[in-house]
Amino acid sequence: VIKKTDGRNLQQLECLTDEYMKNIKDMAGQGYHLTSMWKPKDGISAFDKRVFQDICEAEQKTMSVLEREGICQTCAGVCIFPLSIVLFARLRLDNYFPCKDLADEWAKKRSEVEKEFWECVEELKEGDWQDNPSEELPTQCPPEFMLSFVDGDFGADQNFVSYTSSVFLVKGLTDIGDTLYKLVDEYDRAEESELVEGAYDTKWEHFSKAYAQPALNSDIILATGSAVITAVAILVHTRSIWITIIGLFQICLSFPLSYFVYKIIFGLQYFPVLNFIGIFVIFALGADDIFVAVDKWKNIRLDYPSATTEEVAGMTLPDAAGAMLLTTVTTAVAFFGTALCQVAALRVFGIFCGLLVLIDYFMCILLVFPALCIYDKWLSRGNNFCCSCHVCKKRPSENSKATENGEEAKGVENGEEISSLPNSNLDYAKNEVNTAAAEELRGIEKNSFIRRVILGFYFYFHKIRWLVFIVSIAAIIVSAFFAARLELPKDSTVRFLNKDVEYEKNYHWRQNLLETVLEKSLGNRATVTFGITPADTGNHNNPRSGSRLVLDETFDPSTNEGQVYMLDFCNRFFEQEFASPYFNQECPVAAFNEWLGEMANSATPENVYTNFCGNADGLPMPQEYFDLCLFEWAELKKVPHVLQRNGSVKVIYFYYRSRVRFDRPYNELHNEWNLIEDWMNVERAMAPAGAKNVFQSSGDFWWYDTNKAIQKSAYVSAGIALAFASCIVLISSRSVVLMLFALVTIGYVLTSTTAMLVASGWKLGFLESICFAILVGVSCDFVIHFGHAYAYLPGNVSR
Repeated sequence: VIKKTDGRNLQQLECLTDEYMKNIKDMAGQGYHLTSMWKPKDGISAFDKRVFQDICEAEQKTMSVLEREGICQTCAGVCIFPLSIVLFARLRLDNYFPCKDLADEWAKKRSEVEKEFWECVEELKEGDWQDNPSEELPTQCPPEFMLSFVDGDFGADQNFVSYTSSVFLVKGLTDIGDTLYKLVDEYDRAEESELVEGAYDTKWEHFSKAYAQPALNSDIILATGSAVITAVAILVHTRSIWITIIGLFQICLSFPLSYFVYKIIFGLQYFPVLNFIGIFVIFALGADDIFVAVDKWKNIRLDYPSATTEEVAGMTLPDAAGAMLLTTVTTAVAFFGTALCQVAALRVFGIFCGLLVLIDYFMCILLVFPALCIYDKWLSRGNNFCCSCHVCKKRPSENSKATENGEEAKGVENGEEISSLPNSNLDYAKNEVNTAAAEELRGIEKNSFIRRVILGFYFYFHKIRWLVFIVSIAAIIVSAFFAARLELPKDSTVRFLNKDVEYEKNYHWRQNLLETVLEKSLGNRATVTFGITPADTGNHNNPRSGSRLVLDETFDPSTNEGQVYMLDFCNRFFEQEFASPYFNQECPVAAFNEWLGEMANSATPENVYTNFCGNADGLPMPQEYFDLCLFEWAELKKVPHVLQRNGSVKVIYFYYRSRVRFDRPYNELHNEWNLIEDWMNVERAMAPAGAKNVFQSSGDFWWYDTNKAIQKSAYVSAGIALAFASCIVLISSRSVVLMLFALVTIGYVLTSTTAMLVASGWKLGFLESICFAILVGVSCDFVIHFGHAYAYLPGNVSR
């Protein structure tokens, strides 16, 4: 082998001694360093010499960027090589080679290195190292080996590496994350390679967060887009600039008014960004209310062209307000049903959306209804002040006659004016036979395009109604079957970016590294506590509001039976499969007992023992000495797990290593929680009176509880929406049959949409639960409209 020379790089290799390597390995654990994940293509191993060479060349180009900016950690005056398999090869070969030559030399060593790695990984997965992860790696591991070199599946059963990484050590500057992100386009991802793909970020996800923030800000523009679309829809449907402006104004006004009620009247201080999704919701539902009001007005005006504005208003607005009230109340209750969720963000989101719906309804009555009257007056006078997109003829006055067919105007029936009819309503068929009513409808059909379309559709639809009924029943059954398979996420992390975004790739690929797999398998810290009642005294509607400790006044560890029980509890607890010591920490009562024995047998016992412990040689000890001796021992040994007040021990807690983490699948967390709780319940039953309220807790189980609450609220809010909508339909229509059809239809809306989520591979995570809350809120809207329109059609007209 011809020794290649590069003075600067050779000097750097010489300074990377074993001790220095240990230090920079520890340094690499900091999350601000630049990390590149590498994923070979087409099932090729990252140890393949072609992939190796591409990674090496990409590293050098990225290093040159960091060196130019002066932000890399240095050794011998130059940037330290990235911690990767490339550096491993350089250290193993004890020389510096250009990438092509290094790849050739690596190929000769590959089999030997792979075997060493296999033995190391198998020992890591199966040996005692996992019980004491703070210790050095097993002796089977090469000294240059790092857990980020290979993926978790690598081992004797899989002889190729699917994922590997390169960690570029950078200076720990205050704004290092922002600095690195500004250079992101200059990093080499091996774009020209056909064998490997790279993705950059830091372990603390600086790039992902920096990318997501402007993306979230730009998403606010979509709210403006929804306003534009709503405005166009209202304008096209009403053909009135005036009604469109007033409609948009009342929708926009509902947001600050709802905020006022939410903040001032309800006193809710927590207003998450999530609530701004309500903008999208209210633009849709607000437009719906406008359409109902306008359509009711247009239909009455179509039926009675000679009626005055006041007469049309008297017939239209009560009916429109009633129809809108039914859907408004039902939709608002569906949103308020989400407020039963224990997750504060979801709860306040449901409350705010419910307020938006209610206040939009009142704004529609206060603004849109008068606007319709003004608009009708303008048209009646023959001018529209450029507020209408079509040319209207001047309407005849209330006493004028229709001249088209030489008949009396429809404003007069049987010699009476509309205003003289009872309640000025549409009882045009009340005293007519069915044939006359049918003729009336046929006349109306000719005057309305939308009616001709709907009635024409119904003509054919009615012929195949039984086939449609059977297909609908089958669709409901199939949808319900698949909807029931909606699962909770496999982990509890909330991801905002699409998986094809580079920084999201970096995160997901990093989850496959041996480093991450072992970290997850080690579980997390959990706590067992005596002396505290599990309670939350904070504001449950504000996650930023903390809680004060609530002491368990019954806790008394000083009695003989209490001392014996707590000592035995510690021993029994760590014998269980779900618990192991957390970084070799002992239960404080067990450590205290050992100390008493040592001091009793010591020729020179410590002053604390002599002054406060009554010469006890272990537990149980005299009750009058227990509290003070235990606390003074904790102070002496700097054990923070014993708390006292007024000379009495009030709290004793200790840590243990749980087998699960928050990002484990829901079922794993569920099973682990129940396993621990079942054991704890047995212990509580046998504990003395002064130690019965022991409990275990962990931040990991908070995530489990959050997921459980999300799932429960999804089902509960859907049930509330169904029940309330059924009641509304029954009360408004007084028809059990119509209520059953409405109930089945709303159920189908929920199940079919949920089934599509399942088909799309979605899980019921936090963000999806927001969508589900909106789904429940709007699912009953159209059904209530149709039911109300059907029930309130007067006369004996055929169905």
